[in-house]
Amino acid sequence: MTDMQKKNAAMESMSILGLPITTWDRIIFWSLLVSGFAGAIALMASFIAGVAGYRVSAITQSNADQRIAAANERAASADASAARANQSAEDLRAQAANAQLEQERLRESNLSLQRQLEAERMERLQLEERMGPRKIRMQQLNIMKDELISIPKDLRADIFHKLDAESENYAKQLAICFIECGIKVSLIANTAIIVGSANSGLEVVEIKTPYSSLIVKAMKKAGIEINRKQNAVSFSNSNLPRSGSPDAAIIVWVHKKPSHI
Repeated sequence: MTDMQKKNAAMESMSILGLPITTWDRIIFWSLLVSGFAGAIALMASFIAGVAGYRVSAITQSNADQRIAAANERAASADASAARANQSAEDLRAQAANAQLEQERLRESNLSLQRQLEAERMERLQLEERMGPRKIRMQQLNIMKDELISIPKDLRADIFHKLDAESENYAKQLAICFIECGIKVSLIANTAIIVGSANSGLEVVEIKTPYSSLIVKAMKKAGIEINRKQNAVSFSNSNLPRSGSPDAAIIVWVHKKPSHI
């Protein structure tokens, strides 16, 4: 028997915890093998977990980046929409301001046109009044009535007039005006050429003051033009006709229409 064989036989005869050495060798060998295999599996599992974790993290980050990009895009779109809305608002305000300016311009133009038309109307009326016959307007009558509302109702007036149609018609209107004011009127036609008197227009003689003065004042306030005025003293020295009412408070001569009217 060789030395090696002796050695092996000696080891086989040895035991630990009742198990031969050779059995323990096999146990240790398989234990190391299983341990190594388990370590390999653990390493592989760690590798797989790392790779999977990286992929999951990458995917999660990618999704987050996509959401952030979408949110940024929506924010940019919202900013662009807000900018367009602000610009539209500015445009509308500018249009409103321009429209208001145009409205003001049109209003001023209309006012100017109205003033021009009114001026032309007044000029036409003045021309018609100068060219047409004299007349007492309703406004003048109302002013006379307001001014003479408190005078005595027994006052008289003599109104003389030329025989031309315009003078006669104006004298009749003046008589109606006096009657409306409560003054009794004698309307007298006269053909005499009166030397030294007014040759045209309206001539008045105040006989009984202060009432005659009130009548003259009312006539002037109403816009009835008086071309000449006398008092009782100057009348007594004139060659105007004396026929009429002896108690007349005022005498009016309606001559032909003055050329400047």
